[in-house]
Amino acid sequence: MEQKKRFIIQAAYYAVAAAAMYLLLRYALPWLLPFLLALAVAAAVEPLLRFLRERMHLKRAFLAAVATLLARQGVNIATLQLYRDYPGGNAVMIVETDKAVPQEGLRALDEMEYIRSVTFFDTEESRHGH
Repeated sequence: MEQKKRFIIQAAYYAVAAAAMYLLLRYALPWLLPFLLALAVAAAVEPLLRFLRERMHLKRAFLAAVATLLARQGVNIATLQLYRDYPGGNAVMIVETDKAVPQEGLRALDEMEYIRSVTFFDTEESRHGH
């Protein structure tokens, strides 16, 4: 009799859990999906940000803003190089991208707080996709 009671309680528990999971997926997931995708993007760029912050002593918010701005423009970072005149001093960031950064992205970069100037070079290779 005790086993039957335990089985009924377990079955009811799993039924309630399954119903809660169905309701979550059916109604809450569409509202939560943008946040889950943002969490995935943040997790993907975290190693790059940590490396740059530790190696070049740059502000995390600045690095995240540059990476996010380029990602929102649909531009992938192919390579990124940083040079500093001395620790804590001025830095030069050279970003090579898979495709040209749109003008609105360049303007947004130029308007960022810690950026003094933005220079864009369009090479022959980038125009022809080689």
